[in-house]
Amino acid sequence: MALKATIYKAAVNVADLDRNQFLDANLTLAQHPSETPGAHDAAPAGMDQICR
Repeated sequence: MALKATIYKAAVNVADLDRNQFLDANLTLAQHPSETPGAHDAAPAGMDQICR
């Protein structure tokens, strides 16, 4: 029987008080058993591109 993916959930709150910009996001990441834990380290950093 195949191993199932591990699901990670996170709530992210970003605020730029100088520009009066706010973002609340709920993230769900799935990690396949063959992926290393470091593979998802860059995923939250990608939020920077979404917030612009």
